[in-house]
Amino acid sequence: MPFPENAEQMWAHGYQFAGHGSCQGCHEAIEWWRTPQGRHIPMNRMPDSTSAAIAHWATCPESGWFRRAQPAKPAGAEKLKKAS
Repeated sequence: MPFPENAEQMWAHGYQFAGHGSCQGCHEAIEWWRTPQGRHIPMNRMPDSTSAAIAHWATCPESGWFRRAQPAKPAGAEKLKKAS
């Protein structure tokens, strides 16, 4: 299923508006939405229901600050790889 194009489509696909806020990275005003799976997603502000729905991380200049750290490799992983 492609990502909804606007707020009307978000409502139709089971997304729920969860409130207004501001990005902790760039301090822009954002909207919080809950996905049909129950996860929160920050969206750029949509002045009306037909405005483009754009996930804030796609436009935030500080989006890298929010990325989850990759899990560390287990100790000795390189030695095991070389031995095989």
